[in-house]
Amino acid sequence: MKSERIGKFLILYGRDKHDRVVKTIFVDHIPVVHFDINNNNERKLAVIELVEQGLCNQKNGRQASGFHRNTVFKIIRTKSLLGVEAVF
Repeated sequence: MKSERIGKFLILYGRDKHDRVVKTIFVDHIPVVHFDINNNNERKLAVIELVEQGLCNQKNGRQASGFHRNTVFKIIRTKSLLGVEAVF
């Protein structure tokens, strides 16, 4: 299992029961987001949750999800204007 720190996040990489590589993000030792790193829709939902809950800014959300900063901005803007359904 691999781990890293980004700001106040502790990020753990592991495998789930379907042998997919998943990333779990912890804040203050509490798991906040859990997603498959190869599934773009799960990554988009994770960055939306992190930014909209106020747990991080777009820069840290970008680093945690692996998206480019412009992509994170577009995801957040689309969600705020059109709703979460429009993001996917």
